[in-house]
Amino acid sequence: AAPALGGYGGGGGGKGDGKGLGKPGSFSNSDMQQVVGALIKQLPGSGTKPAENCLYIEGLPLNTTDLDLYRLFSPFGSIPITGVKAKVVADGSCSGVGWVDFNDAAAAQAAMEALNDLVLPDGTVLKVRGKRPKGQGPSKEV
Repeated sequence: AAPALGGYGGGGGGKGDGKGLGKPGSFSNSDMQQVVGALIKQLPGSGTKPAENCLYIEGLPLNTTDLDLYRLFSPFGSIPITGVKAKVVADGSCSGVGWVDFNDAAAAQAAMEALNDLVLPDGTVLKVRGKRPKGQGPSKEV
């Protein structure tokens, strides 16, 4: 068996002396994906964002996830619950492309200015641009 990592139900420092899940009524048996799915359209910031709030990112590492994009871009401003997406290919890796939608255009602009042309450790240059509407040519860099 794998050693316990600590935390809730994992024991104190991996010693196996944890106190279990918690008091009855202090946790739910509900599936969190169902909870979020049911609330998604009611949460603040839901719905389509104006183009100036939306970014297109190229040059992402193959192991990039939606959570990674959120962690990288959220310091610049509020991002709605469905506001990050790393494009995933058939093998489960990232294609190098992603999208981030902000609730505020100024936050999107600040993120673009700070992260566009960032050189990653392997020398790849991150490109962060305004997202273009479907069917239109490439967006203009700022």
